[in-house]
Amino acid sequence: GIDYWSNLITSGEKTISEVVEIFVNGSEMKDKNYSDKQFVQAIYRALLRREANSKELNYWVDMIKIGNSRKFVLASNFNSEECQYILNRIGLSNKGNIKLDLIDRKGEVKDIINTLYKGLFNREGDESGLNYWSEEIIYNRN
Repeated sequence: GIDYWSNLITSGEKTISEVVEIFVNGSEMKDKNYSDKQFVQAIYRALLRREANSKELNYWVDMIKIGNSRKFVLASNFNSEECQYILNRIGLSNKGNIKLDLIDRKGEVKDIINTLYKGLFNREGDESGLNYWSEEIIYNRN
């Protein structure tokens, strides 16, 4: 329970970020089968101790819709100034870091490719082309 996880963090055996990832990737969270909106609200309640307002909620749901992973949302909020302030105020220094792979940022990669389409070809990239080129970059294909 709470004592078990608290002891892991205070002893330095696990960082806060490691415990957060264990919780988010665990079966109890998966069993919730959250929609993207519900997921974002759960992350806000857990990390920021509040509900996301409609602008914040829409922003993060849109980030997922364009191809960024839920882990991207989790890491961005964990590393946010607001979350770090809360952890610092409590006096927790064993924070750790949630590491992202390029696949977690697929939406951002697609956005960069679309910028190339607009700049070079004066048009938006089509979805199949954006997906193709983003996967070429993500998976380092030549």
